[in-house]
Amino acid sequence: MSALRLRADFGKSPSHCLHTSHSVDDPDSAHGGIAELEVIPRRISDHITRRMRSADRVGRTITLRLRFDDFASATRSHPLPSPTAATATIESVALTLLAAARQMIDESALTLLGASVGNLENESTVQMALPFESRVGSRNGPTWF
Repeated sequence: MSALRLRADFGKSPSHCLHTSHSVDDPDSAHGGIAELEVIPRRISDHITRRMRSADRVGRTITLRLRFDDFASATRSHPLPSPTAATATIESVALTLLAAARQMIDESALTLLGASVGNLENESTVQMALPFESRVGSRNGPTWF
């Protein structure tokens, strides 16, 4: 059934569903491709970190889950050097993981995008990191200062 026929019979909503089901941007939509896709990890990161802070929890591993129209799925994760509940940090990592998966997204229609934070700990039990720097070219590893 064509988009014009759906619109004539049912209004804009079925037409939008048709475009979405075929992974085509709705021509009447003000949103656009990857910019619209980036909103999802931003909202999820904000929601997750708000809940983590209210529960006094911090996490170390950010995971992005992708599912495609052929039911294939992919998971990408990134561990952080220290646990955090900072929205900006988690959002930045999620967007970096999304950018790294861009080729897969371009090749197949994305049907699900999710993000999570793992390796959770109580915020009160997290040990602060000791400040150190690495000497460039040093074989001895980190140097304390």
